[in-house]
Amino acid sequence: MQKLLIIMTIAIFCSSCKKDDDSLQIYLDKLKEYPLYDNEEQVNYSFSYMDSSNVNLHNQKEKYKLDSIAGEDDELSKITNLMFWVNTNVRHDGSAKNPYPQNANNIIETSKRENRGVNCRMLAIVLNEFYLSMGFKSRFVTCEPYELKFTDCHVVTIVYSNQLNKWIMMNPSFAGYFKDENDVFLDLSEVRKRLINNETLIISNFLNHNRGRYTKQEYKTYMSKNLFRFVCPVKSEYNYEALNSNQKKYIELIPVNYISDGSSDIHTKNSIVFWAKP
Repeated sequence: MQKLLIIMTIAIFCSSCKKDDDSLQIYLDKLKEYPLYDNEEQVNYSFSYMDSSNVNLHNQKEKYKLDSIAGEDDELSKITNLMFWVNTNVRHDGSAKNPYPQNANNIIETSKRENRGVNCRMLAIVLNEFYLSMGFKSRFVTCEPYELKFTDCHVVTIVYSNQLNKWIMMNPSFAGYFKDENDVFLDLSEVRKRLINNETLIISNFLNHNRGRYTKQEYKTYMSKNLFRFVCPVKSEYNYEALNSNQKKYIELIPVNYISDGSSDIHTKNSIVFWAKP
Protein backbone atom coordinates (compact mmCIF):
# COMPACT_ATOMS: atom_id res chain seq x y z
CA MET A 1 0.00 0.00 0.00
CA GLN A 2 2.79 2.44 0.93
CA LYS A 3 4.58 1.71 -2.34
CA LEU A 4 1.35 2.37 -4.25
CA LEU A 5 0.90 5.73 -2.49
CA ILE A 6 4.46 6.73 -3.38
CA ILE A 7 3.89 5.81 -7.03
CA MET A 8 0.63 7.78 -7.10
CA THR A 9 2.32 10.82 -5.52
CA ILE A 10 5.12 10.72 -8.09
CA ALA A 11 2.59 10.42 -10.92
CA ILE A 12 0.62 13.42 -9.66
CA PHE A 13 3.83 15.45 -9.29
CA CYS A 14 4.99 14.56 -12.81
CA SER A 15 1.57 15.44 -14.23
CA SER A 16 1.73 18.82 -12.51
CA CYS A 17 5.23 19.46 -13.88
CA LYS A 18 4.05 18.57 -17.41
CA LYS A 19 1.17 21.02 -17.07
CA ASP A 20 3.56 23.77 -15.92
CA ASP A 21 5.89 23.01 -18.84
CA ASP A 22 3.04 23.24 -21.33
CA SER A 23 1.76 26.50 -19.86
CA LEU A 24 5.24 27.99 -19.79
CA GLN A 25 5.74 27.24 -23.47
CA ILE A 26 2.45 28.93 -24.36
CA TYR A 27 3.47 32.08 -22.49
CA LEU A 28 6.96 32.08 -23.99
CA ASP A 29 5.54 31.70 -27.49
CA LYS A 30 3.34 34.74 -26.94
CA LEU A 31 6.27 36.83 -25.70
CA LYS A 32 8.32 35.76 -28.72
CA GLU A 33 5.47 36.80 -31.00
CA TYR A 34 5.68 40.36 -29.60
CA PRO A 35 9.33 40.98 -28.71
CA LEU A 36 9.83 44.52 -29.98
CA TYR A 37 9.25 48.09 -28.80
CA ASP A 38 9.34 51.34 -30.73
CA ASN A 39 11.95 53.42 -28.95
CA GLU A 40 11.70 56.17 -31.58
CA GLU A 41 8.14 56.91 -30.51
CA GLN A 42 7.71 60.45 -29.21
CA VAL A 43 6.42 60.68 -25.63
CA ASN A 44 5.53 63.59 -23.35
CA TYR A 45 5.60 62.10 -19.88
CA SER A 46 8.13 61.34 -17.17
CA PHE A 47 7.95 59.58 -13.82
CA SER A 48 8.47 61.35 -10.51
CA TYR A 49 9.46 60.03 -7.08
CA MET A 50 8.53 61.40 -3.67
CA ASP A 51 11.47 62.51 -1.55
CA SER A 52 12.13 60.69 1.70
CA SER A 53 11.81 64.00 3.55
CA ASN A 54 8.02 63.78 3.14
CA VAL A 55 6.54 63.69 6.64
CA ASN A 56 4.43 60.58 5.97
CA LEU A 57 7.39 58.64 4.59
CA HIS A 58 9.55 59.82 7.48
CA ASN A 59 6.91 58.67 10.00
CA GLN A 60 6.72 55.24 8.36
CA LYS A 61 10.48 54.93 8.49
CA GLU A 62 10.49 55.68 12.19
CA LYS A 63 7.44 53.56 13.07
CA TYR A 64 8.71 50.39 11.40
CA LYS A 65 12.38 51.02 12.22
CA LEU A 66 13.31 50.62 8.57
CA ASP A 67 16.95 51.46 9.20
CA SER A 68 17.17 48.45 11.50
CA ILE A 69 15.33 46.20 9.04
CA ALA A 70 17.56 47.28 6.16
CA GLY A 71 20.72 46.66 8.15
CA GLU A 72 24.16 48.16 7.78
CA ASP A 73 25.57 46.21 4.84
CA ASP A 74 25.66 47.38 1.24
CA GLU A 75 22.77 48.82 -0.75
CA LEU A 76 21.66 45.53 -2.32
CA SER A 77 21.52 43.90 1.10
CA LYS A 78 19.30 46.72 2.34
CA ILE A 79 17.02 46.38 -0.68
CA THR A 80 16.59 42.63 -0.24
CA ASN A 81 16.22 42.84 3.55
CA LEU A 82 13.30 45.25 3.20
CA MET A 83 11.66 42.96 0.65
CA PHE A 84 12.09 39.91 2.89
CA TRP A 85 10.53 41.77 5.82
CA VAL A 86 7.39 42.56 3.81
CA ASN A 87 7.21 38.98 2.54
CA THR A 88 7.52 37.62 6.08
CA ASN A 89 5.25 40.07 7.89
CA VAL A 90 2.40 40.71 5.45
CA ARG A 91 0.46 37.66 4.29
CA HIS A 92 -0.53 37.36 0.63
CA ASP A 93 -4.13 36.64 -0.39
CA GLY A 94 -4.91 37.29 -4.03
CA SER A 95 -8.66 37.39 -3.45
CA ALA A 96 -8.61 39.73 -0.43
CA LYS A 97 -10.57 42.97 -0.38
CA ASN A 98 -8.31 46.02 -0.52
CA PRO A 99 -8.08 48.13 2.63
CA TYR A 100 -8.58 51.87 2.36
CA PRO A 101 -6.60 54.06 2.26
CA GLN A 102 -3.97 52.04 0.45
CA ASN A 103 -0.74 53.15 2.07
CA ALA A 104 1.88 51.00 3.77
CA ASN A 105 0.85 51.81 7.31
CA ASN A 106 -2.85 51.11 6.83
CA ILE A 107 -2.22 48.00 4.75
CA ILE A 108 0.02 46.51 7.44
CA GLU A 109 -2.26 47.54 10.31
CA THR A 110 -5.38 46.21 8.57
CA SER A 111 -3.68 42.90 7.86
CA LYS A 112 -2.72 42.56 11.54
CA ARG A 113 -6.00 43.81 13.00
CA GLU A 114 -8.18 41.61 10.79
CA ASN A 115 -5.71 38.71 10.77
CA ARG A 116 -5.83 38.40 7.01
CA GLY A 117 -3.77 38.69 3.88
CA VAL A 118 -3.76 41.32 1.17
CA ASN A 119 -3.26 41.03 -2.57
CA CYS A 120 -0.04 41.49 -4.50
CA ARG A 121 -0.77 45.13 -5.30
CA MET A 122 -0.96 45.96 -1.60
CA LEU A 123 2.29 44.13 -0.87
CA ALA A 124 4.01 45.98 -3.72
CA ILE A 125 2.69 49.31 -2.40
CA VAL A 126 4.05 48.56 1.07
CA LEU A 127 7.48 47.74 -0.30
CA ASN A 128 7.43 50.74 -2.63
CA GLU A 129 6.68 53.14 0.23
CA PHE A 130 9.35 51.50 2.37
CA TYR A 131 11.91 52.06 -0.37
CA LEU A 132 10.84 55.68 -0.82
CA SER A 133 11.05 56.17 2.95
CA MET A 134 14.65 54.96 2.84
CA GLY A 135 15.58 57.32 0.01
CA PHE A 136 15.46 54.76 -2.83
CA LYS A 137 13.72 55.62 -6.09
CA SER A 138 11.11 52.97 -6.71
CA ARG A 139 7.77 52.21 -8.38
CA PHE A 140 5.17 49.48 -8.14
CA VAL A 141 4.52 47.87 -11.52
CA THR A 142 1.45 45.96 -12.65
CA CYS A 143 2.59 43.07 -14.85
CA GLU A 144 -0.19 42.01 -17.19
CA PRO A 145 -0.76 39.08 -19.57
CA TYR A 146 -1.47 39.16 -23.28
CA GLU A 147 -5.25 38.93 -22.86
CA LEU A 148 -7.18 42.19 -22.63
CA LYS A 149 -9.74 40.55 -20.36
CA PHE A 150 -8.05 38.59 -17.62
CA THR A 151 -8.76 37.37 -14.10
CA ASP A 152 -5.19 37.44 -12.85
CA CYS A 153 -2.17 39.69 -13.15
CA HIS A 154 0.68 40.44 -10.78
CA VAL A 155 2.17 43.52 -9.12
CA VAL A 156 5.80 43.86 -8.10
CA THR A 157 8.15 46.64 -7.03
CA ILE A 158 11.13 47.95 -8.96
CA VAL A 159 13.85 49.85 -7.14
CA TYR A 160 16.79 51.74 -8.58
CA SER A 161 20.15 50.47 -7.42
CA ASN A 162 22.93 53.07 -7.50
CA GLN A 163 25.32 50.23 -6.76
CA LEU A 164 24.38 48.52 -10.04
CA ASN A 165 23.32 51.70 -11.88
CA LYS A 166 20.04 50.06 -12.94
CA TRP A 167 16.54 49.08 -11.93
CA ILE A 168 16.03 45.72 -10.22
CA MET A 169 12.80 43.86 -9.52
CA MET A 170 11.69 42.72 -6.07
CA ASN A 171 8.58 40.58 -5.60
CA PRO A 172 7.36 40.68 -1.97
CA SER A 173 4.45 38.29 -2.59
CA PHE A 174 6.86 35.40 -3.18
CA ALA A 175 10.26 36.72 -1.99
CA GLY A 176 11.13 36.55 -5.66
CA TYR A 177 13.79 38.07 -7.85
CA PHE A 178 15.83 37.13 -10.90
CA LYS A 179 19.59 37.23 -11.49
CA ASP A 180 21.77 36.57 -14.52
CA GLU A 181 24.56 34.02 -14.83
CA ASN A 182 26.94 36.50 -13.19
CA ASP A 183 24.76 36.78 -10.08
CA VAL A 184 23.56 40.29 -11.02
CA PHE A 185 19.99 41.28 -10.17
CA LEU A 186 17.73 41.85 -13.19
CA ASP A 187 14.98 44.31 -13.97
CA LEU A 188 11.66 43.42 -15.59
CA SER A 189 12.75 44.36 -19.11
CA GLU A 190 15.82 42.14 -18.81
CA VAL A 191 13.79 39.21 -17.53
CA ARG A 192 11.33 39.57 -20.42
CA LYS A 193 14.16 39.72 -22.96
CA ARG A 194 15.92 36.72 -21.46
CA LEU A 195 12.74 34.66 -21.56
CA ILE A 196 12.31 35.53 -25.24
CA ASN A 197 15.94 34.67 -26.03
CA ASN A 198 16.05 31.51 -23.90
CA GLU A 199 18.84 32.98 -21.79
CA THR A 200 19.85 32.06 -18.26
CA LEU A 201 17.61 33.18 -15.39
CA ILE A 202 18.66 32.48 -11.84
CA ILE A 203 15.62 32.52 -9.54
CA SER A 204 15.61 33.43 -5.86
CA ASN A 205 16.39 30.55 -3.50
CA PHE A 206 14.01 32.06 -0.95
CA LEU A 207 10.80 31.61 -2.93
CA ASN A 208 7.75 30.93 -0.81
CA HIS A 209 4.06 31.61 -0.62
CA ASN A 210 3.13 32.61 2.91
CA ARG A 211 6.16 30.62 4.09
CA GLY A 212 4.87 27.58 2.22
CA ARG A 213 6.31 25.72 -0.75
CA TYR A 214 6.48 27.53 -4.10
CA THR A 215 8.73 26.07 -6.78
CA LYS A 216 11.00 27.91 -9.19
CA GLN A 217 9.19 26.28 -12.09
CA GLU A 218 5.84 27.57 -10.84
CA TYR A 219 7.32 31.03 -10.38
CA LYS A 220 8.90 31.14 -13.84
CA THR A 221 5.66 30.04 -15.45
CA TYR A 222 3.59 32.56 -13.50
CA MET A 223 5.89 35.46 -14.24
CA SER A 224 6.17 34.51 -17.92
CA LYS A 225 2.41 34.86 -18.19
CA ASN A 226 2.51 38.32 -16.63
CA LEU A 227 5.46 39.92 -18.40
CA PHE A 228 3.65 40.77 -21.61
CA ARG A 229 2.84 44.43 -20.76
CA PHE A 230 3.41 46.76 -17.84
CA VAL A 231 1.53 49.58 -16.10
CA CYS A 232 2.94 52.19 -13.70
CA PRO A 233 1.50 55.27 -11.99
CA VAL A 234 3.21 58.39 -13.27
CA LYS A 235 3.96 59.47 -9.69
CA SER A 236 5.53 57.22 -7.09
CA GLU A 237 4.49 58.62 -3.75
CA TYR A 238 2.85 57.99 -0.40
CA ASN A 239 -0.88 57.11 -0.54
CA TYR A 240 -1.12 57.56 -4.32
CA GLU A 241 -3.81 54.91 -4.77
CA ALA A 242 -6.11 56.73 -2.34
CA LEU A 243 -6.28 59.84 -4.57
CA ASN A 244 -9.39 60.60 -6.59
CA SER A 245 -9.36 59.12 -10.08
CA ASN A 246 -8.92 62.54 -11.70
CA GLN A 247 -5.74 63.02 -9.66
CA LYS A 248 -4.09 59.80 -10.81
CA LYS A 249 -2.47 58.88 -14.10
CA TYR A 250 -1.21 55.48 -15.28
CA ILE A 251 1.11 54.65 -18.15
CA GLU A 252 1.09 51.33 -19.99
CA LEU A 253 4.02 49.91 -21.94
CA ILE A 254 2.95 47.65 -24.79
CA PRO A 255 4.97 45.96 -27.55
CA VAL A 256 4.82 46.82 -31.23
CA ASN A 257 1.70 45.55 -33.08
CA TYR A 258 -0.28 45.07 -29.86
CA ILE A 259 -3.51 47.02 -29.44
CA SER A 260 -4.45 47.78 -25.85
CA ASP A 261 -7.93 48.34 -24.46
CA GLY A 262 -7.39 51.98 -23.47
CA SER A 263 -7.85 51.43 -19.73
CA SER A 264 -4.64 53.33 -18.92
CA ASP A 265 -4.30 57.07 -19.43
CA ILE A 266 -1.23 56.81 -21.64
CA HIS A 267 -0.05 53.97 -23.86
CA THR A 268 3.50 53.83 -25.10
CA LYS A 269 5.73 51.52 -27.09
CA ASN A 270 8.86 53.40 -26.02
CA SER A 271 10.55 51.13 -23.50
CA ILE A 272 13.55 53.42 -23.03
CA VAL A 273 11.42 56.22 -21.59
CA PHE A 274 9.22 53.83 -19.61
CA TRP A 275 12.27 52.29 -17.89
CA ALA A 276 14.24 55.54 -17.73
CA LYS A 277 16.67 56.04 -14.87
CA PRO A 278 15.20 58.25 -12.13
